Amino acid sequence: DATLSTLLPYLATNVAMNDDEEDEVLLLLADQLGNLVPGLIPGDRALPVLPLLERIASVEETVVRDRAVESICKIVPVLGAAVGGGGGGAAGGAGEEDGMSAEAKGGNADGGGADDDDQTPTTAEGP
Repeated sequence: DATLSTLLPYLATNVAMNDDEEDEVLLLLADQLGNLVPGLIPGDRALPVLPLLERIASVEETVVRDRAVESICKIVPVLGAAVGGGGGGAAGGAGEEDGMSAEAKGGNADGGGADDDDQTPTTAEGP
């Protein structure tokens, strides 16, 4: 409880949301946040960790982004299993992980998907 009520708000305010933070600090933070779940923070209460990792996954340094995505990929299945009650939640989380990975690496998968979606309705409306 102290981790959720004290540490995470501190990190959100003073470290992860600070644009001037050093990449090395963010790299270590991304790695350690992934290790907090499920050991220190139970899977069903891990949701507040994700916004921190999402912010870290948006930094310019590729190594930092990749580490944040790895941590997100570790947390989402645990969160999904705790909330969804098993495989269904984990399968849903896997789709989220892929979306986060593509978005964090430049959004190439989103761009292709958006083009495909644009073509499908046009074809459906034509005939």
